Amino acid sequence: MPGLVMKVVPLVVLLCGLVFVHELGHFLVAKFFRVKVLKFSIGFGPRIFAFTRGETEYRLAMLPLGGYVKMAGDVPGQEIDPADAGRGFLEQTPLVRGLIAVAGPAFNLVFPLLLYFGLFLVPHDVPSTRIGYVVPGRPAALAGVQPGDRILSVDGVATQDFNDLRDAIEHRPGQALALALERAGQKISVTVTAASDADDNPVEPGRRGRIGIAPYAHAPIIGVIPGSPAALAGLATFDRIVRLDGKTVETYEALAAALISKRDTFNTEEPALLATGGARRRGAKVDLQREGKPIAATLTPGPVVHGLESEELYLYGVEAGSPAATAGLLRGDKILSIDGRSVTTWDDVDHALRASSDAHHETLTVQVRSGDGVHDSVVHPTYKLQRDQMGARVLTAQVGLLADSRPESIVAGETVRVANGPLKAARLAAQKLVELIRVMTLGILRILQGRISYETIGGPILLYQVAAKSAEVGWDAFFWTMGVISVNLGLMNLLPIPVLDGWHIFAAGVESVRRRPLSIRFREIANAVGLALLAALTLLVFRNDIMRSFFE
Repeated sequence: MPGLVMKVVPLVVLLCGLVFVHELGHFLVAKFFRVKVLKFSIGFGPRIFAFTRGETEYRLAMLPLGGYVKMAGDVPGQEIDPADAGRGFLEQTPLVRGLIAVAGPAFNLVFPLLLYFGLFLVPHDVPSTRIGYVVPGRPAALAGVQPGDRILSVDGVATQDFNDLRDAIEHRPGQALALALERAGQKISVTVTAASDADDNPVEPGRRGRIGIAPYAHAPIIGVIPGSPAALAGLATFDRIVRLDGKTVETYEALAAALISKRDTFNTEEPALLATGGARRRGAKVDLQREGKPIAATLTPGPVVHGLESEELYLYGVEAGSPAATAGLLRGDKILSIDGRSVTTWDDVDHALRASSDAHHETLTVQVRSGDGVHDSVVHPTYKLQRDQMGARVLTAQVGLLADSRPESIVAGETVRVANGPLKAARLAAQKLVELIRVMTLGILRILQGRISYETIGGPILLYQVAAKSAEVGWDAFFWTMGVISVNLGLMNLLPIPVLDGWHIFAAGVESVRRRPLSIRFREIANAVGLALLAALTLLVFRNDIMRSFFE
């Protein structure tokens, strides 16, 4: 029960908070223009408690799925007490009614500005610009960027943290970027041409600049090449190196650098070394962990330099009965290519599988290296409807290849504490809000155009899941999420659907142009249509929630 309460509380805070902000907008503007407000309610249905102050009853109701501000004369044909003549909602000028209607969504759109201002103002830790991982074969690696480098600026513009760095690169696909680096206390400059990678974001597809860097590093978990010194010493794929020659190893990148520094110890390709016995020098002592148990080994010279590499493309598992298992793939095999295209990271594998889903390929040729050498395996993927990042069902290739997704396989990178002043915090909050409104507006348009599935629309169950998950991460993540949902609520209420605020704004605009009020009959029909549409939307979101939560 306590666990359920801790999950429900964020939802209640989210809903009641956003409803209060929305209704407060209507309430304050109505009061400003002296429109009589009869009730201010958070929630619908039976009241939990209420009190009256002045002419308004304030109440908290049982169902916190919305709220309302009940004003005198807001229903067509409703009689108003003679003492309140001139204070009814429909008696107001179109301009006043439009301002009262727009105030609710406006408050929802402005509210995140306050949230984000506070979040930017409070000192917080973010990933620094020190590079933890450089993807082999990508622009940064080709330009000589190394793990441990700190990027000081991009094209002369200083980068404070990794978010600044990402923003500076993403918006310049295909462009040459001048990077100022700090390496071992020395400042150097390199030029990197950002790759132009496709962005599969359904709201705003396009190209993004990327150079192949990450703030995190990989744990020193290894893949072992068959027949190598590492294999002969008894090391196995997925062992975790703890120490090398007595020195603690924190990351795979540090391990790789240390092994490079010992390269001549293992180099048996030069006849001079063989003749002088150089290849028989002391091997490297390795302390490792295998399934939590400590093991000691010694790397000695052999036909391969040392035989250790990153475990990233080694199969951590193969699902039983899957197409990959049927094709003979096994745990510990290393993926070399898919359909003739070489892969260097697991992201490349994911991209190849997504391409297969899009093209609905009947077969995939997966080249792997296993204990008996390099060979091709023909995999016949099956296809299944699954939810994408937006919540829509898409046909997805099922292969059964499993990467090492354990949290301990990643090492968090260096962080930097950011303390923004009030002016900068306000500027960042405003930029974040403008971008959020832009993206949300595009998302709504894509749904109306049919370019994004209606299945992405969620209701109370989805809100419960989102609120609970964000609160588990931390209250800062919860408030970021609250801001996103507030913008979404504000924009949705601006749609010109009868009974929503957007309809009142639209009607006020029409009356301003016509210079006469809409007929009572027209308003009654519009309200009936609006209620029917709202009921249909409610059924749709509940249907989506149920299908998302209980049947998939």
